[in-house]
Amino acid sequence: MAKHDLGGGLHYRVERRNGTTWIALTGNVSEVADFEPLKQLPPPLLIDPSEVTRINSLGVRGWIYFVREIEALGHTLTFERVPPVLVVQMSMLSNFMGTRSRSASVLAPYLCPSCQHEELALLQLTDGKLAEVKDTAPCPKCKATMEFDDVVTMYTELFVK
Repeated sequence: MAKHDLGGGLHYRVERRNGTTWIALTGNVSEVADFEPLKQLPPPLLIDPSEVTRINSLGVRGWIYFVREIEALGHTLTFERVPPVLVVQMSMLSNFMGTRSRSASVLAPYLCPSCQHEELALLQLTDGKLAEVKDTAPCPKCKATMEFDDVVTMYTELFVK
């Protein structure tokens, strides 16, 4: 699967999966990112931004424009494995993921105070909602108790039923 450049350190991979165009985004979203190639892909679009590591303020603007333009074409985006860096933006900006698009899953950060292992736990959403966000999880490395490593209320206010 070839990696394509969107500019500014943002890359994407694309493949067709069961009638859906799956897009994996990696890197940094900045003012240089050009989402135009993604707009040309056949819908429906399933976007996996799990490897997006940073987004700056002008990158936020470009992201919002991209989502808005896709929705204006009558398409709905589905996001899976939304990383904490984008969850932060979702908590601050009501239109960050659009008005008709939806999130299917998010990645929640956990940290083990015993061995310092960091883990992103996949949380599945149903109709954009989680049943709950757990404050702790077992550490896969040392079996101690990992703690949620972000602001829990940010996740509960966005995603808990």
